[in-house]
Amino acid sequence: MEILEKLLARARADRQRIVLPEAEEERTIKAADRAIADGLADIILIGNPEKIQKHVETFGLSNIAKATIIDPENNPRAEEYAQLLQKLREKKGMTIEQARELVKNPL
Repeated sequence: MEILEKLLARARADRQRIVLPEAEEERTIKAADRAIADGLADIILIGNPEKIQKHVETFGLSNIAKATIIDPENNPRAEEYAQLLQKLREKKGMTIEQARELVKNPL
């Protein structure tokens, strides 16, 4: 068994969740599709769902529907994340307004 095959077998045996923040990038979405197809990980894509769907159609990706897609601009948990982020960074001077803007950033 080659090294790559061993790595893939280990990944399948201990399946992890991977969050990909640049989901609107061509390389990222193609890699996500491949990882899902190979059963390597549960994928979470961070980005605009419409842009992601355009990539799916353009590149003929058939596995992205199995991924979880989170839109940072319209996330129902954004306020919860902003509150937590502000609390964690308050000693560095982060305001709640800054935290709210930061949680909208897909990176």
